Amino acid sequence: MSQTQRTHLTRRRTRLSRVYNSLGLIAAVAIFGQSSACSQTNTPTVHKSGVTDSVSSPSADRARMPLDQIGPSPQFPIAKEKPSATIDPDPRAVRQLDRARKRFEEQNWADALTALEKALQIEPSLDEARILFANASMHMGNLAAAREQLAQVLARSPKAIAAHWLLGELAIRDHKEEEAIAEFRLALLASNEGEPTAETALARLSLAQLLQREGYLAAAAEQYEAYSGMIQSPSKAMQSSRELRDAMEQFRDKVPVQLGDIYSTLHEPARALAAYESALNEKPGDGSLQRREFSHWRRPVALRMPWRRRGSGRTKSADPARWSC
Repeated sequence: MSQTQRTHLTRRRTRLSRVYNSLGLIAAVAIFGQSSACSQTNTPTVHKSGVTDSVSSPSADRARMPLDQIGPSPQFPIAKEKPSATIDPDPRAVRQLDRARKRFEEQNWADALTALEKALQIEPSLDEARILFANASMHMGNLAAAREQLAQVLARSPKAIAAHWLLGELAIRDHKEEEAIAEFRLALLASNEGEPTAETALARLSLAQLLQREGYLAAAAEQYEAYSGMIQSPSKAMQSSRELRDAMEQFRDKVPVQLGDIYSTLHEPARALAAYESALNEKPGDGSLQRREFSHWRRPVALRMPWRRRGSGRTKSADPARWSC
């Protein structure tokens, strides 16, 4: 045997050894996960994936708490002004609003604000302009101006979905997590009375991320699932939102990864497996995804592959029933 052949054989044996060691580790992980699910005495850590920070060992009660039991029940504000009359706004204000929308799409916040100021000078009750004004102000870092505009909107329309969504985003920037959760919940409650909107989808995504960071895993998973369902077939109005389009592109593969992490922590391996496979379908060639710990669930050897005794033609299946509680 030549030196080259010996080197090749040695490398091949090393690779096979690593594969066998990995398979043994995978089987051990699967068995350990099953035993942990039976005892429910250990809560794993949710792994980082670029959407939110990890959640370390959340309490069992908090992890499985439904959304309607988190914090005080949010209440819509009381209207302080009569709603605007249902008449066509001044065409000049509408032209300025259209100009502002185009500048907002271009992320030219300053020019958008200039056009919105002109629109509101002409038509002060144009709430759509005030909401866009608040959004542009938030992007510019002027949170006080954003809150002022939203307060005027809610004084006339306490159930304005976009206003509650933006207030939730502002609360996150102010590190007021409880307030943010309440505002996002109000946005969802208001959305139940009409057609789904881009702001509803964005509120669900932000709420899911926030709940996950706070350790409310089951509630977070519910919102991730609802968000995923909304963007499967978005309406034309939803697709017109630049922010929703950006979110759909940015989190297309990250949301299923987060779902997989959550379901793994909650000891729901079947749902975790489905979520992880969904992530891999989005980015099949992504090596970082394949190297993640969820690859143990993608091919759970202890459940799918038979154990073959060396030197024997018989196989011994790894029966999951043997590990049942």
